[in-house]
Amino acid sequence: MNILIVEDDAVCLKQFTECATECGLTPFCAVTPNKAEEIFYAHPGEIPIVICDWMFTESPPDNQGIDLVHKLKSNALGEIYIVMATVKGSDEEYRLAMGRGADNFINKPFPSAKLCADLMQAIEVIRSRSEANKMMIANTSTMRELRKKAILFAQSISSKDTVLITGETGTGKEYFARLIHDYSPRAHNAYLIVNCSAIPEILAESELFGHCKGAYTMANCDRKGRFQQANGGTLFLDEIGDLTLSTQAKILRAVEGGEVQKLGEDVSVNVDTRVISATNRSLLEMIDKQTFRQDLYARLAVFELHLPPLSERKEDILPIANHYLSLIGSERGRELSFDKDAENWLLEQSWPYNVRSIQRLVKRCVYLASEDVISADDLKRFETAPPRGPTTSDRGIASIPEVTEMLLRNEQYELMEEQRAYEKQCMMTALRVAKGNQSTARESLKMTTSEWRTRFKEYKLEETGFD
Repeated sequence: MNILIVEDDAVCLKQFTECATECGLTPFCAVTPNKAEEIFYAHPGEIPIVICDWMFTESPPDNQGIDLVHKLKSNALGEIYIVMATVKGSDEEYRLAMGRGADNFINKPFPSAKLCADLMQAIEVIRSRSEANKMMIANTSTMRELRKKAILFAQSISSKDTVLITGETGTGKEYFARLIHDYSPRAHNAYLIVNCSAIPEILAESELFGHCKGAYTMANCDRKGRFQQANGGTLFLDEIGDLTLSTQAKILRAVEGGEVQKLGEDVSVNVDTRVISATNRSLLEMIDKQTFRQDLYARLAVFELHLPPLSERKEDILPIANHYLSLIGSERGRELSFDKDAENWLLEQSWPYNVRSIQRLVKRCVYLASEDVISADDLKRFETAPPRGPTTSDRGIASIPEVTEMLLRNEQYELMEEQRAYEKQCMMTALRVAKGNQSTARESLKMTTSEWRTRFKEYKLEETGFD
């Protein structure tokens, strides 16, 4: 990986070059912004990392480091990560640099170990962004504009500004949340995901804000919550609309005041965590029904990004379907394609779960189709459900073991197993909190007696000592 070092001080230039080489980077060096532009444009898309000094004594006032940063960021053909270096930079210089497109800001002088650490972070960020771009299957004008908008949100002057992402299930909310983190100044810090719909109310406070030793039975040590774990980075609260009003009030305090309080502790702790939230529900309708706090909505939606369903961007359907057909097919050693009638059929569908629906159907095609060209009839047959028995052909496609493997890898099955594991964990935690009292634990999880008895037996909780 290449790096462009723009520095007119010989000592600093030597230090930058040595650190870059130590990190496995190939350095290109320039002592003026003009020379830097010449090198950069001579290698289009080949220089993803730039270190640039703030001031150049031999250059005019309108062609300093800050001007170069803006030019390179605006004209880069590929991913680019820019580190701005200056002597005792002020807060105003920091805000200006980040606003012009810098990804990091360092003050000279600094130890070589610190610079090497920053360069390794830059390498990881570039790799992460490149992976995120590979996941951008749909590349139509609508999605490109949304991606551009998300990156603008990411690089806002205040990287603590919240973002609310709305859209139906399977429209890519998690992808865009990660994209915003990867393009923000927080990219080298933690990125954590919390599925709000999967947290029982009894565990929500401990999960999000942590607990101290002795807060409840079996709380044998202090534990940081997600807000503290993501300090300096980003916390993605998925399905925020599924939280109770009580939990919403606690999140409001964390977002509004930048402080959290562990369960069982009187002292608050300051946190610097950017919150990105997402929901497939209408929070405005929930506000009208008084099931979602209006003040929390105002805090969460400083920026808002709405992702349209596939039914409103039909041009994305075939690229997505062909991507998964190639990806899943290669895993099975098969090269498949859709015929024209199959493509037309795909375009006619409403896809209620958007990308997830397409992914699930394509997986069935790869595992069950007897021919390498998928027809509309194949899609119709596999769209409803997998066949009751395995199909056969002279190539042995879809033998019994393959159908079994397909069912085991089916997205719905995997999700069900994940939910079962989480449900068992919740029951065990509730039992600990209730000191083994099953009735109290059952009521805290709002489970019926029948449900509790069935799950208790199914998960073999009596073997854990809670009988």
